[in-house]
Amino acid sequence: MRRAILILTMMSLLAPLARPSAGAEEAEVPKIRFALTGTFMAGLDFEGEFGGLIGPGGRVDIRLGKQFSISPEAMAVLYWDTVATACTLNFRFGKAYAGLGPMVTLTDHRWKGDVFLKARLGAEVGHWFIEAVYVTGRSSYYSYGARVGLLGLSFGFVF
Repeated sequence: MRRAILILTMMSLLAPLARPSAGAEEAEVPKIRFALTGTFMAGLDFEGEFGGLIGPGGRVDIRLGKQFSISPEAMAVLYWDTVATACTLNFRFGKAYAGLGPMVTLTDHRWKGDVFLKARLGAEVGHWFIEAVYVTGRSSYYSYGARVGLLGLSFGFVF
């Protein structure tokens, strides 16, 4: 496990170095791209207890010019009967990007309609991306509103 984390960290740090030189012509990037994603997050979960979330998902990246994009996405949260949807506004710099936006849980009776804040920092190389993800907010499941703070890793294949 440590070796896999070390390899993923090194890949994410070295990925921006693989960009073409300043004089090279970059290929035109499509305005709309689809991605299949996988996410793992750990921390204070929707119940206010230390735990983790894992799940497959899908994302659509819509370019709003050279530096900005908007990314609506959905993730099936395994072990809970819920779907988490999010939509982030991303600022792109080279192969890397940073994004911020709301995340809403949809189907579970305990967390239906809870709104959280999602932040991401990642890099895209070719048809692959890897990103660090942070989700925070309050869950309405308990009367006092359990604090949610999840830190995780998301990866995927872009079409």
